[in-house]
Amino acid sequence: MITKLTWLAAGLLALPWCAGCASTPNEPTAGQGGAYTQYILSLYDQPTETYAQRTIEFPVRIAVAQIGEQSPDPGFVGTLDSARDVIWQTAPLPAPINCTATPSREPIRALQSMARDQGADYLLVYAATVEPLSYTSPLSALDLTIVGAFVVPSQQVTANARGSAALIDVRSGRVVLSAAAQASASRFSPDASASSDLNRVSSEAHAKVFKLLAENFVRSARDRAAGQETQAASASTADISARQGAR
Repeated sequence: MITKLTWLAAGLLALPWCAGCASTPNEPTAGQGGAYTQYILSLYDQPTETYAQRTIEFPVRIAVAQIGEQSPDPGFVGTLDSARDVIWQTAPLPAPINCTATPSREPIRALQSMARDQGADYLLVYAATVEPLSYTSPLSALDLTIVGAFVVPSQQVTANARGSAALIDVRSGRVVLSAAAQASASRFSPDASASSDLNRVSSEAHAKVFKLLAENFVRSARDRAAGQETQAASASTADISARQGAR
């Protein structure tokens, strides 16, 4: 019996992995991405008004809120704090936990007020969603045995994360800068530990996307600052030329 099981395992191991054989979401997409969308769109629930393009005064003082959490992710804030050339100061804010009930402008107004009270010129809100998936391989036939269920990596567990961030002018309530990021994590797991491993890769993907999101936001801020400097230099040169021509 043992010999037959050994040969069966060897034969299945020789088969190529069928990454797309079966894809099952083990749980609904986790995170506060939906609430983030409600927050941002609620800023524009009034009739469109005309605003002049606003120059961001770098380095900025910003209040940071992670939607659905009592405080922002420390790693996310740490990345922002390390970019002193564009971010002068950060202040963590709690985002309302019950913000996912219905679309409302009130939560974002409360955050704007808290940001102003802390001396911030801008409010940075961000969130991420994680989609966990599991893929079954041909080795799942061995899950019927005790050894197979606990030893054979018959499941590929994967988590895909997407994050978004928006910088809001606390005076006008308008989004002046945004960033996005994607990340994933994956591993092969025995059937018996697939659920716990799926939680691990979901946490890994979550941490990765926040790191990338913070880095992408800093990159966007630096690009915006450089663009404003170039625009200001061009305007100054044009003004000088105009004055010289007037003479």
